[in-house]
Formats: sequence, C-alpha cells, structure tokens
Amino acid sequence: MPPSIMNIAGRLLRYLENGLPLQIGDLSLVDSSQFSAFQKSVYEAALKIPHGETRTYSWIAMRTGSPLAMRAVGQALKKNPIPILIPCHRVVSMKNIGGFMGMTDPSGREVELKRKLIGIENDYLNPYFPFMEGFIATSAA
Repeated sequence: MPPSIMNIAGRLLRYLENGLPLQIGDLSLVDSSQFSAFQKSVYEAALKIPHGETRTYSWIAMRTGSPLAMRAVGQALKKNPIPILIPCHRVVSMKNIGGFMGMTDPSGREVELKRKLIGIENDYLNPYFPFMEGFIATSAA
C-alpha cells in the first residue's frame, strides 16, 4: 500500500479507537475534479468544522455563498465520497441529527453510525473519569 494510504489508515484507526482528530485539512485525498463547484465548497466548509463540534446545514450553506441552499448541502453531503475524512457526520439539522450517507431514518444504521461518530469525538473532548463521580467542587468561603 502507498505510504499516504497507510498514513490515513493509521489515522482512521486512532480516530475510531481513541477519538484522536484526523486533521485532514483539505480535499487533496480525492480527485476533486469530479465535484461541482458547489460540492467542493460544501466539502471544504465541512472540513473546517472543529473536531468534536457540529454545525447545521444552514451554517454550511452560508459558507458556500448560498444561504438558502440547505437541501442542496444535504444532497452534496449525500455524495461525499469519503465520509469521516470529509466529516459530514458533523453536519446536523436544526431540529435533529439529520441524515448520514444519504439515509435519514433515525433508527437506521447510517444515522446510528453518525451518532456514534459524534459520540467518539465528544468522548475525546470530554473524557469520562470514573474516579470523579460524586465529586462536587466547592469554593473557599
């Protein structure tokens, strides 16, 4: 396997096991000539969402210069050739978690995977420390 693929595979493994940020940064992993200008702007905006955070479809639409194109954003994300690397799981609806990989059934495997990916990132940023259970910080009087 080429070194770049091995590098990405290693990063993905660390992401899935420990929630470590992937830090892809740009679209150089894919042949972006296959994307429309709108798709490219959607994917670039998704790459700017910080690890462990989410943004709405309307947030992405604003960054593409088409503030009313929320549905078009969803359609572009549906065609994302490398989910997780282009973090479309971080894009949510204003009302709910939204769809993932073209599927919108809240009990479907795809949306469940989206929940898990968001959870992995949240756990990385907010680790659980069992020894802290019941601890209440008090201020000195």
